[in-house]
Amino acid sequence: MTAKSHTRQIERHLMDLDLPRIPPRIHLTGEALEQFEAKVCAAYQQNSKISIRKIADATDRSYGAIHRLLKRCGIPMRARGGANRM
Repeated sequence: MTAKSHTRQIERHLMDLDLPRIPPRIHLTGEALEQFEAKVCAAYQQNSKISIRKIADATDRSYGAIHRLLKRCGIPMRARGGANRM
């Protein structure tokens, strides 16, 4: 698999997840925050190819905001980096 086709595959996964884009400087509260958390946590858990950074880019949130959200939901973080190569 080439790098381009791998990137396209991840982008398709992100589109399938239908993650909402939150405009900058908008703070979610209440039900809107709960729905956003549920979608982001499900996306991270369901697909091991989708990283925190990819979710952050797709939703216009920072890496730190997505990381904190996943921690709040009790989602275990994956190991850093990709597969080991020989």
